[in-house]
Amino acid sequence: MCENLKINRSLFFLPLICRQCSTRPNVVTEKSKNILRELASQYGMKKIYITSTLRTPEEQARAMYNNIANGRVIRYAAPGAEVTRICQNGIVSSV
Repeated sequence: MCENLKINRSLFFLPLICRQCSTRPNVVTEKSKNILRELASQYGMKKIYITSTLRTPEEQARAMYNNIANGRVIRYAAPGAEVTRICQNGIVSSV
């Protein structure tokens, strides 16, 4: 499906907001951005927010901690769920 995607040139004006793209401009490829724009257009979305991309282990740990500390529960696979459980216990224990 995505390989044969024809990009509507008017979609290039659809705002694509990516927090990490300013510090890592190549983290999201143009092909990926174009696919996202096309999908957003098909679903009537006016803006695209990319909230997460490739992270270093330290950045991932910080993001997970911030989510947990702010009460946002993310459903991670087993390894991430274990990290979440240990972190939540540490926060409760004030470790």
